Amino acid sequence: MSEDHASFMPHYQIPKARLLHAEMHMRDVRFREFTSLIRSAAKEHLNCWLKPEDQDPDDLQRFMRMIHQRQPNLSEEYEDSWPVMAYLEIYLLYRIRKAAYLKRRFGRCRQRFNRCPDPIWFRYAHASETGAPFERNCQAMVKKPTKPAHHKENEIIKMVYPRNRVSVVVKKLRKESKMIPISHRSARNADNEVDANPSNSCSSVPSHARMPVPSCNNPVFDFLSSARPTLAQFHSHFVDMGFTDDNAFKAFFSWPVDVQESMARTELGRSMNPLQLHGLLVAMRAWREKSTT
Repeated sequence: MSEDHASFMPHYQIPKARLLHAEMHMRDVRFREFTSLIRSAAKEHLNCWLKPEDQDPDDLQRFMRMIHQRQPNLSEEYEDSWPVMAYLEIYLLYRIRKAAYLKRRFGRCRQRFNRCPDPIWFRYAHASETGAPFERNCQAMVKKPTKPAHHKENEIIKMVYPRNRVSVVVKKLRKESKMIPISHRSARNADNEVDANPSNSCSSVPSHARMPVPSCNNPVFDFLSSARPTLAQFHSHFVDMGFTDDNAFKAFFSWPVDVQESMARTELGRSMNPLQLHGLLVAMRAWREKSTT
């Protein structure tokens, strides 16, 4: 459609300026002049932080008179000058949305036209002809929270895995101790004291009352007990590594120092924490010095 023919009001929303430009069939230079005129007139006569429906009717009339004075052909080319109200709504909503974004920094983007079924130029033309108030004609909708409800099944539980098996046993024993009546704790504590003392490990204590402890003549257990902090709980690790008798223990300390420490770091680095691993290395050096003297 050329600029010489009148353009009737479209019956659908035009949410963007480029779509309005295509609908008006106007040249680029003239469309830029048209939009610049509307922006300057809106800043002069209207409150740019309110929607067109919330403006003062007298201010809107002065705004329209200024547009028609500057471009009198608009009312002849377009029915009821509908592009004026179309671009005014696009411009004002853009300013309101941008101000809200800068105020909240990270705000929700509002959908501008989905709740207003009638275009703004239809409502303004009807208000101008009938004298009725210029209303929004929007469908009120209750905003639903976008954040999902908090459910326990959606929680991500961070599992803290222990560095060695001893911590698992300690946590299990603590959990069991909470379930034991107070009257029975004294007898159990006495049994644990007997088991924890290496000097009493060979005493005549019933097998069901104490945990299994290596024999008193085990050099691996004596070596681990002499470390600080004590590493007696890692005796099973050393048995898995091949320290089953005195000969294997002596053969290990006959190796070069770097080979011994490398094997200890490789085999026990994941089972021990840094304090226990460095305590093992210090105990190995002290044991070598003791055996050479």
